[in-house]
Amino acid sequence: MKPIHFLKKYSLFILGCALLFTLPVKTHALTFLKTNSGDLRWSANYNWRVIGDTEPYEAPETPPNDNSCRVENEYNAFSVLVDGEYTVGKMSSNYDTGYADQTGTFTWDLNYSDGASITHGTINIDAANYSGYGISMALGGNSQPFMYSQGIVYSGGVINYTNSSDPDAIVWVQVAGRSQNAEDAKIHHTKSITFDAQNTLNISNYVYFKYDTEAGEYNTGILNMFGTVNVLKEENDAISYKDVLIGAYSATDYQNTIFNIGDPSRSAAENTTAIFTCGSFKQEAATAVNINGVLNVYGSYQTIANSTGKAGRTSLYVAEGAQLNIKSGDTSVRNSFNISGTDAVIAGTVNIDHGTVKGEITSSGDYIGGGSVLTIKNGGSITQTSSTGLALEFVVGVNATLIVEKGGYLYSRNQVRFGGDNSRIVLYQENALTSAEGVWKVISNSAANKDVYLELHANQDLLYFSWWVTSETDTRTFHVDIGDEVTLISMEYLTESNGSEGLNTDYRFISFTNFRNNIIKVDNVNPYELERLDQISAEGYEDFRFDFVNGVDGTNGYYLNATKIIPEPSTCAILISLFALSFALRRRNRR
Repeated sequence: MKPIHFLKKYSLFILGCALLFTLPVKTHALTFLKTNSGDLRWSANYNWRVIGDTEPYEAPETPPNDNSCRVENEYNAFSVLVDGEYTVGKMSSNYDTGYADQTGTFTWDLNYSDGASITHGTINIDAANYSGYGISMALGGNSQPFMYSQGIVYSGGVINYTNSSDPDAIVWVQVAGRSQNAEDAKIHHTKSITFDAQNTLNISNYVYFKYDTEAGEYNTGILNMFGTVNVLKEENDAISYKDVLIGAYSATDYQNTIFNIGDPSRSAAENTTAIFTCGSFKQEAATAVNINGVLNVYGSYQTIANSTGKAGRTSLYVAEGAQLNIKSGDTSVRNSFNISGTDAVIAGTVNIDHGTVKGEITSSGDYIGGGSVLTIKNGGSITQTSSTGLALEFVVGVNATLIVEKGGYLYSRNQVRFGGDNSRIVLYQENALTSAEGVWKVISNSAANKDVYLELHANQDLLYFSWWVTSETDTRTFHVDIGDEVTLISMEYLTESNGSEGLNTDYRFISFTNFRNNIIKVDNVNPYELERLDQISAEGYEDFRFDFVNGVDGTNGYYLNATKIIPEPSTCAILISLFALSFALRRRNRR
């Protein structure tokens, strides 16, 4: 048979097969449905259409209510009223969300009640069929300026999110997309997901909150947790807290991911429903976490440094009245507060409770390092506690800075110490650092500590300076900057009182800036210090000594004093000449 005759004979059959494969196929396997336009009700099947390979799209026989369904809003839909309880496998979004009403926003409205048995809408997301990607919103509006910033809102009701096929798998809450037109015009724009103050989000798997786009100068992804979020699983009357990761697709030069617990436009007292509870909480590089409600972490809180410039710094902010509570959940977990390369500002409270850690863990601690700057503001506080007798330290590591402003406090179960070269502690509050012993021992005991810096702008009651050195190649210097505001630094000893750990080798030094006599008072003199006073230095002073003072109130002690250096006559003449020349030049310039 010739080919042409074959085609003629079987043309109707071939055409029928072609039509069969181009028509929408009704199936319950991974069905993709979109909303129609306008304000819609979930329960009406005609508000939905099945997405196939070609048009026309058909309405499903029933509204989506199965974890094989992926649902998505259409670009010209404003909201969907979730008027019941429904199950889906994945929720996504149209790239041009918010185009029709020029808001750039679409709302899943769960604020529904039938006045009887149903009090709110509920969405059960089971991502078993979608590799854990149960909430994944791609927003890329470019056509108009009102489209550059886009957002999806979950308002009210309850969302239960899981992966039934693997309780230990990751599930994702992510937003993606960039508006290239905005970036070309250098217009900053945001893509966001918001769970509002009336919403409850229950996640029973480990979860990754993510801005999934390449980092750029003008784009930011925002994840707003304004309601109650529970990342945990309750089973057999036991609670298993699940871990949380906050991140971005690319953490290069810019900080592009913002994670808000509580509405930042409202005070913490107004964010009464913003309570986020989880297992360990890890914050990836170049992300910002803002706590304006309550974050309960049953495990560790950790941030990761970004190696690029200032624009890509990781940041943490605990607002006034807000709380970050780090607690022990699973007794095998070593809970802690560890930040690296992070700008952290504490205006509220951070409570770090190591109380129930047991087993082989005999010591624990909290750490700021990698160039972090931790600032405790007026009214802010960090408290580190344990009821099991753990030896706890709060460590300021390599190139890190701890600043305690006036009205701020840090309480450590055992000790706050310098833990790396170029670490710095700056105190504007009297006795800002305390421990169970009641006073602060200024300790530096890391092998990397060549230079550490203590900057004082308020009077302090200290126990002593203490640091360890064993060889000439391991020299250490305490740099102490005494602010003009300081009138008294009282100490039990200048250095630790026993002979093996005091100022008693050739390799330990104290260098004072803005030193004055009758400022540093010690109750006792370590006899070993008298042999090493030449290891104390201050510009403009020499020949350090301890001068006994018999206080009229019975507070006897010793002042660390020195002889003020008087310039030689020739030096004085030079200084007078330079002053006269400077004065003459200033007068001349005024003419």
